[in-house]
Amino acid sequence: IATAIVLTYLVLAASLESFSKPIYILITIPLALVGMLWALRLAGMSIGAFVLPGGVLLIGIVANNAVLLIDHAQQLVRGGMAEAEAMLRAMILEFRPVIMITIAAAFGMWPLAVAKGLGSGMSVGLGMSPVGGIVVSGVLTLIVIPAAYLLIHQPKSVSKETDFGSRTGKATTASELP
Repeated sequence: IATAIVLTYLVLAASLESFSKPIYILITIPLALVGMLWALRLAGMSIGAFVLPGGVLLIGIVANNAVLLIDHAQQLVRGGMAEAEAMLRAMILEFRPVIMITIAAAFGMWPLAVAKGLGSGMSVGLGMSPVGGIVVSGVLTLIVIPAAYLLIHQPKSVSKETDFGSRTGKATTASELP
């Protein structure tokens, strides 16, 4: 799983052309791992050799949801929108795609997670771990990623260098102030 995290970071750093933006996306991985452990606990399973490939699969899927949000916000910022406003707009516009990806991935893995029959003991762990992680991180991604982004990219306060709200209607510089 550690190798998957490192490779995910490197691919994201190359595609986003930044070493800081992938950090937002990697925030989803602990959320996914919590969901994975929660699902395994509910199913009465433990982490084993057949669960770990499901965890690697999970990392790729949940990173995709965060990439949608961050990439859309970056496009809006490049278009001239403020960073905080861009993230809020991206969250609204990407809500449906993130939910659709989450539901499709969870339902796609569900048959593997609840399989009954000969040899299903091995596949249940492989299916159960991604289902729990996908559902939990899919919902929390829509909350945690924008919150982290907005914490770091808070709107800047008005500088004391320029007073745009003077009573005369003219902008004055700091040197002209009493």
